[in-house]
Amino acid sequence: MELDFYFEENVLPRVPTFDILGWCKTHEVKYPTLQKMAKDILTIPVSSVASESAFNTCGRIISPHRCKLHANTLEALMCTRTWLWNEINGIQKI
Repeated sequence: MELDFYFEENVLPRVPTFDILGWCKTHEVKYPTLQKMAKDILTIPVSSVASESAFNTCGRIISPHRCKLHANTLEALMCTRTWLWNEINGIQKI
């Protein structure tokens, strides 16, 4: 039911200044379950690997010695990077 109410909301315009964490905080009473999910999903993983190294696809391999991210988290980050890159460059998903 909570998810149904969320999906009935108007879509907010995509702007660089949008504060997703602020939005979640403002709507935590209205969407308590979504707010809990956002806390899990939007937390920033800590890594000692520089972002250029972590997402470099030019032959470097992320090994357990170079990254402390869980494999599922790393896969999600790399997929998200590809999806966002494709969206920015207007590449359609096949």
